[in-house]
Amino acid sequence: MKKFDLVLAWLLVALGVLHCCATFAFYKSLVLNAVWFFAAGIAFLAVGFCNIARIRHSSDALLRVLSVIANAFSLLVCIAFIWIFGHAIASAPQAIVVGLVVLLELIFSATAR
Repeated sequence: MKKFDLVLAWLLVALGVLHCCATFAFYKSLVLNAVWFFAAGIAFLAVGFCNIARIRHSSDALLRVLSVIANAFSLLVCIAFIWIFGHAIASAPQAIVVGLVVLLELIFSATAR
């Protein structure tokens, strides 16, 4: 399970990089929505790196707690995004993918010992 946990953490990092890069494809100028879109990618990166640190230093209780908090807040944001934009979720399927990955990472971080 540790390998699957690590794969999911790196998947979050990859999704973060992809999201940041996609900003330049979707937005041709620096507007507020572009900044928020880019910031979401940075958040994916931060949560992914937090999970990688937790996995590598599994005995660190603080990292475990911080991972639970980061994953829980990320999951809440994904749920809110899906709730608000549910009618148009086909245009943003990454929200469901990220939500599932973060849910699994939350479970791993909450049950890690």
